Amino acid sequence: MEASIAQLKTPEIPLSLLCLNSYNARKFENPSPERKAALDELAASIAAKGIIQPLLVRQVEGDKFEIIAGERRYRAAQIAAEAKGLSVDDFMVPVTLSESDDQDAYEKMLIENDQREGLTPFERAQSYQRYLDERGNTLDSLNFLSETTGVPVHAIRRSVALLSLPQAVLDKWQSGQISQGHVEQFTRLSGEETQLKALTACLQNNWTVKELRTAIENSSPALEIARFDQSECKTCQHNSSLMSSLFADGSEQGKCLAPKCFEKKQGEHFTNNWSKGKQLFGTNGFRFAHRLTAPEREVLAEDQKSAERCLSCPEFVSIVDLSGKVADGANRACVGAKKCFEELYLKVEKKPEEAPVAQPQEDTVDTDTASKKDCEQKKQGNAAKASSSLSEDEKAKRAQAKSQKRCLEAREAFYAEAIKERIDALDSNSAQVLRLALLCLALSSSEAKSCIKSKIGLDNYCRSEKKTIAEKLQQTPDDQLTQILQASLTEPLLKNDSWQGEAMPEVRRVVGSILGIDLQSEWTLSENYLKKLSQAEIVAFGEEDGVKLWEDEKVLAYKEKHYPKKGWMSLKKGEILDCILKSGADLKGKTPKEMLG
Repeated sequence: MEASIAQLKTPEIPLSLLCLNSYNARKFENPSPERKAALDELAASIAAKGIIQPLLVRQVEGDKFEIIAGERRYRAAQIAAEAKGLSVDDFMVPVTLSESDDQDAYEKMLIENDQREGLTPFERAQSYQRYLDERGNTLDSLNFLSETTGVPVHAIRRSVALLSLPQAVLDKWQSGQISQGHVEQFTRLSGEETQLKALTACLQNNWTVKELRTAIENSSPALEIARFDQSECKTCQHNSSLMSSLFADGSEQGKCLAPKCFEKKQGEHFTNNWSKGKQLFGTNGFRFAHRLTAPEREVLAEDQKSAERCLSCPEFVSIVDLSGKVADGANRACVGAKKCFEELYLKVEKKPEEAPVAQPQEDTVDTDTASKKDCEQKKQGNAAKASSSLSEDEKAKRAQAKSQKRCLEAREAFYAEAIKERIDALDSNSAQVLRLALLCLALSSSEAKSCIKSKIGLDNYCRSEKKTIAEKLQQTPDDQLTQILQASLTEPLLKNDSWQGEAMPEVRRVVGSILGIDLQSEWTLSENYLKKLSQAEIVAFGEEDGVKLWEDEKVLAYKEKHYPKKGWMSLKKGEILDCILKSGADLKGKTPKEMLG
């Protein structure tokens, strides 16, 4: 067979003896409507006039001939044979026989395909990739490919580099939904997630290449606003001033096409140099404006004074853009718990006795002429009238609220003194020091808190978070704790403005437990606490089993000396306080039940 073919100037062989190679760049599966129409047109021409341009083939195993160039003509011939009712054994095809090894055959196929019209940029890139895979991605291979195809080396490199983009981008390129110009723009973006988002936006908005480039540049920060060291940026592949020469996009503005990297470095610089922001605004850090939605921040008005608690809160920040410019009116903002902000800046709690009560005109106090005593008496009278109009349930609720408030204040005052005293006396190597140090870290740093929570087995979200962390640390075995300096404990534990929200007193009680403080036996009854009780409440409190003030010998002796023959309920509040405070009785451990609640 081979000898007879060689004798012919332009031999012909049956379609059945031809076979396809596996490295052709042009693909015929799922052709576009245009390609299918062109193939059908070629098939009709072959059926009428035959194949004018012979197929380039080489003989392989047996009597088969592998197509080096001409697969499209071969496929059209199959359609033509079927249309004429001929079998593949009877339909003859002109061929040019080439004695080529695998490498030579591949190069001839590549060059022939590249020089013919109809090869898409995607297919051309694939053919370059296959050639370099076969010959090695070396400079010699690139130079040979450039010489044989007439395509510059940098253009070949660029085409091959495009194939490393996400498959979704390549699919849209292969199907013709986006052009090579679009695809080149996606290489300017860092990370598959960012590239796919840009692809989605491009398809949804039907962007041109120029519109896509503009969108990418608008989402990329200009390097001129960078405050960090830009040494690495000068050679970074995501520096648009470098990329422009490669893709000839005309951009010389020098933008960072890896916005996450830029934001991270800019943020680190701001964090390390926030002392100026602290001095100007009194805030403890910043947040980028594009990372916050309106509901996630509460901005202080210009004339609002910063609350004491905010001055050391890490969530009291300034809102800035990427350049560091403070957003209009947002030089002081709260990005923490809404309850905390509302309590400090929005809520104005009115004491029950100050509730407005309608009064007849003749009862109005003229504050210009009335004495302080008269004003006080009038106020007490108004409070009494207001109280008389309340239901029993309302009275009970108000009494409970007052009880909770005074107990909170009294407990906090007690812990403030007791905790400091116990910490000062601790052995610096003790487990208590380690637990408290870890708790202080969790309270003062959100990053430390996340780490500590993961180490002690807490989820990212848990109710009463700070109290739960404190309890977990108390249960942590000693050998798992890390030693930190004892001196760092006192301030964070006792300073109110470093404890956020309603959980603070609860945490303080757990700290007291860690230090072995017994509220019931160590708390001392104080004048400040007693003054917040009514006369009836003091009497009732003195009768409690754990207190029994009215059985104390010194209290009884003082009463008999100064207020003889009077029952406790007959005494005024001030007289009862005299009996308790001036009697010399030991008031330590006289802890009411409401304090322990």
